[in-house]
Amino acid sequence: MKKIMTFLGLILCVVSAQAQIKDAGVKVGVDVTNFTSKNAPEFLLENTFGYEGGLFVDVRLAENSPFTFLGELLYNYKIDGDSEAVFARIPMLFTYQVVDNFTVQAGPTIEINGFEETAERHERQDLRGIGASATVGVAYDLTDLLVDGMSVTARYNHGLGNWARIEDRDIRASSFQVSLGYSFMKKNK
Repeated sequence: MKKIMTFLGLILCVVSAQAQIKDAGVKVGVDVTNFTSKNAPEFLLENTFGYEGGLFVDVRLAENSPFTFLGELLYNYKIDGDSEAVFARIPMLFTYQVVDNFTVQAGPTIEINGFEETAERHERQDLRGIGASATVGVAYDLTDLLVDGMSVTARYNHGLGNWARIEDRDIRASSFQVSLGYSFMKKNK
């Protein structure tokens, strides 16, 4: 995990040395996740509801360019009946501004898993591991409509790799997210 965080920090330093920060802020949202497994059908969980919250930074890749790099660090909490799971999600997305206030996003997302706790069995299972997903989404900046600096994002994450390290199970997670963001830097002029 230290290697991954060091690598992510290095990427952000290199990108920010070559570019300028366009935007930074906080976001909160909800997501619905489906967990699937070909070799562990007992791990099938559909429409698992969860909450997320965290920070984002949007870095301009070139002056007057419609392309930016969007990095986020999101804390996720999922609950399904008597089970709950905690993990961090790190989307690293390239964005393209189609028109004013509307962007399209695409790129990888890394998920760093924490634990799953089951109240029914009073068990806490360590899910440490790293999952990966391909992410596509759209964002709409509500600055002109509502409060300065507000935005709404809808995004789909398609699980590509093993989401959790549980014995030899291949567990994948795909989710749909909707979040509300507040920018500290983007104000209506």
